[in-house]
Amino acid sequence: MVHLPPGTRIDNFIVGQLLGKGGFGAIYEIEATTAVPQSSAWRYSCFAHWTSADSFCHFCRTHGKGRETLPQGTFNYVIMTLVEKSIQELRKMSPEQLFSINTAVGIQSLEALPDLHSIGYLHRDVKPGHITTGRTEIGELQKIYMLNFGMARKYVK
Repeated sequence: MVHLPPGTRIDNFIVGQLLGKGGFGAIYEIEATTAVPQSSAWRYSCFAHWTSADSFCHFCRTHGKGRETLPQGTFNYVIMTLVEKSIQELRKMSPEQLFSINTAVGIQSLEALPDLHSIGYLHRDVKPGHITTGRTEIGELQKIYMLNFGMARKYVK
């Protein structure tokens, strides 16, 4: 996996702090050098061509994608809208690691799957760590997003 130090430039974005990483990539907070909402760069580019469609409201909007070659290596990336902590992280932060959650979280999480299936993809790694809420400052705290498509695959009907 390629490590991107803060200050690295990718397209019209400057890399900030590392927010998280997994087996398929890393997530960085980034700053746009042009007028684009605050975003996060994911180190893989699955589904960048459709996540900006308004009909898929449980997937982060994409603001760019590409392939970059830096001295550290070559990698694919997607620029996505920044969201809050995952459901898994919120549960861990709560007292006794119990999390009484509104049924809407479960419903919204399940609603995202038919959206994904309708375009011919299976997620294959649905779990609390790949589900997050929108950001408070833009009024999306009660909106659920599905993340991490590293295991997703296109299926044939």
